[in-house]
Amino acid sequence: MTQVGVTVTHMDTSSGFVDEVRGAIAGELRALRARSGMTRPELAAASGVSKSTLARLEAGERSLDFPTLLLITEAVGADAVKFMQSVQESLGDD
Repeated sequence: MTQVGVTVTHMDTSSGFVDEVRGAIAGELRALRARSGMTRPELAAASGVSKSTLARLEAGERSLDFPTLLLITEAVGADAVKFMQSVQESLGDD
């Protein structure tokens, strides 16, 4: 089992920050699906996550919870930790 350490020095809970995180996750999800070569219906079938949920996640309209992240990354053969590292990198070190 791999352990991941994350240090949070400041957590901005404003809606702007939440929107920024959702946007970063949305972009990474779209890229992940594109790399997998799957359509949204194919990913929905493979992951058990509904097409409408995938659409809302990819549009940044819904927050991604950890169980859903695991279902999606497992369905495409990706690593959830690496996915979140990509999200963090896309957010930068503001």
